[in-house]
Amino acid sequence: MKHNWEYKRLGDVCAINFGKRIVAKDTKPGPYSVYGGGGATFTTLEYNRENCTIVSRFAMSPTCVRYVKGKFFLNDSGLTVEISNDSVSQDYVDKYLWGIQNIIYNLGRGMAQKNLNVKAFIEINIPVPPKEVQEQIVAELDKINETIEDCRELLRTLDTLGQSLFNDYFGDPVSNPKGWEVKKLSEAAPQSPYKGEMLDEDEVWLLNLDMIEKNTGRIIAHQKVKIDDLGNSVYKICPKQVLYSKLRPNLNKVVIADDYGYCTSELLPLNPTKEVNDQYLAYLLRSKDCVTLFSEKVGGAKMPRTDLKVFRNFPLPVPPLPLQEKFAERIERIERIEGEKRAVEATIAELQTLLDSRMDYWFN
Repeated sequence: MKHNWEYKRLGDVCAINFGKRIVAKDTKPGPYSVYGGGGATFTTLEYNRENCTIVSRFAMSPTCVRYVKGKFFLNDSGLTVEISNDSVSQDYVDKYLWGIQNIIYNLGRGMAQKNLNVKAFIEINIPVPPKEVQEQIVAELDKINETIEDCRELLRTLDTLGQSLFNDYFGDPVSNPKGWEVKKLSEAAPQSPYKGEMLDEDEVWLLNLDMIEKNTGRIIAHQKVKIDDLGNSVYKICPKQVLYSKLRPNLNKVVIADDYGYCTSELLPLNPTKEVNDQYLAYLLRSKDCVTLFSEKVGGAKMPRTDLKVFRNFPLPVPPLPLQEKFAERIERIERIEGEKRAVEATIAELQTLLDSRMDYWFN
């Protein structure tokens, strides 16, 4: 037994509390975001959780544990774990669950959609070190996470330069004040998963919505999974494809794939034609004007998502390709000269490695 700690059954030290079913069409919008097994979807006037960790119950992804700050409403797609005796602290339990996401994800059952086996989840053995050690673990992991978030905030500030440059070059892509030629988005960048051969590997790269940072298209986490665990709700992807998030409120999570792998069905793989530059398309779809437009054209009660008919028929401005490529070159130049940005990214990678190492030390 590692560290000579006592181990206890999760169900013996914690209570499992399910969320409450709620649907957008029957709910008045309000100040509180609604969460379930993934990110926030719509809003409501009421809340039933505050500052706590949620675990995916339905439609699980590898990122199945997350901490949500402030007041929010938890629907029945998620659950929370609340300590029921004083042998463990709430912060320690939250960190432990976060550190064993791969174990929790593998408790999911189903092929097309993984749902948590709650009975098996309750049977998880949780290490119970002395209280002072629990406090030490929480403080250490919190400090690393806070430093990572500070670095990411600096990167977000630097990344606004790219969107400002886009606006200067092309203007509002919805009103198209510069009168660029337009084509249906489905013609200029058809949706189509990669059809070619994949690398022959036992483990493959899987990208999901939680791994993409809002507004920047930055991939903030990488996940490799066994190819046999992928299920059916994934798309093949390849470099240069533009992956568009169709779920509100994450419509500004648009990323350019930089490797061969897979993405979850929350993301639409788009293949820009020769007359559309991938950087241009990604910045256009992340623009405030496009996000606002598609946010107003959503469908689905439980998980509001872009109306794909509206999306595919969107009149995409197609400026001359040399101008798009000049914009892409400027973006690349900005990135090249931002030595600080590269240094920050390296720091984040080092901190993430340290975080993974410390969680492995404490929990595995």
